[in-house]
Amino acid sequence: MTNDTVLLGGLGVLVLGGVIWFAAQRLVDSNLSARAKRLSVYLIIVGFVVIVVMVMRWHAENYIAKSQAANEINTSQHLN
Repeated sequence: MTNDTVLLGGLGVLVLGGVIWFAAQRLVDSNLSARAKRLSVYLIIVGFVVIVVMVMRWHAENYIAKSQAANEINTSQHLN
């Protein structure tokens, strides 16, 4: 299971999305000015997008590494 980056990354993004939604709701209900609320929510959204991109990059790197390892194994088997 620790090698399943799609499952782990997806679960992490869902949990983070819930935490971000909760934080955004708390911000909207706070006593901050409208501009501060709006900027805070925008920063939270940008942070979420950055984290999603990082998770996708992590998954892609793992996928490429596994594919290269499998290709090297298949190549060495055909040479022997």
